[in-house]
Amino acid sequence: KDRRPAPPPPMTPPILDRFWAAMDRNWKAVLAVLIGIYLITVWPCLHDSYRMDGDNLGYSFLARSIVRLHAFVQIHLAGLPPVVQWGFGYPLLLAPAEWLFPGNVFAFKLVSVFSFCGAIVFIFLFFHRVETPPFAWAATALAAFHPVLFDFTHDALAQSPYLLFLTASFY
Repeated sequence: KDRRPAPPPPMTPPILDRFWAAMDRNWKAVLAVLIGIYLITVWPCLHDSYRMDGDNLGYSFLARSIVRLHAFVQIHLAGLPPVVQWGFGYPLLLAPAEWLFPGNVFAFKLVSVFSFCGAIVFIFLFFHRVETPPFAWAATALAAFHPVLFDFTHDALAQSPYLLFLTASFY
């Protein structure tokens, strides 16, 4: 009797590969153009400074704290008090940018921009799956250029990565 182990079950392709393969070539081009227009539009907003009215600096200090192995403390305050107002997720996403480009505000903003580009892809894939392609395109364009969402993409704020992970969770 043959005692060889049974072959492992076939692996399912990654989520994006499945939906990307099911999408028409023309709609892939439309999505690429939409993301390209978004990047051209957001590029002038990316400058090496922060607005001082948000949580930008707090997140960057926390990322620096993680990189410098001070744990999760407010390194900009005397006594290194622990953080109580922000979660650890977004500073942890910013930590590689702080490690590679210490103190570079532009690198932090790129995390938000690329997170939003990923969210645009997931928004398109979601609506492409549940609606007609023209509706998917329109909904994606509305999300990509919505003034409130657009405002959050050119600062180092947690809204864009949150939107990315939220839309990715649909799959």
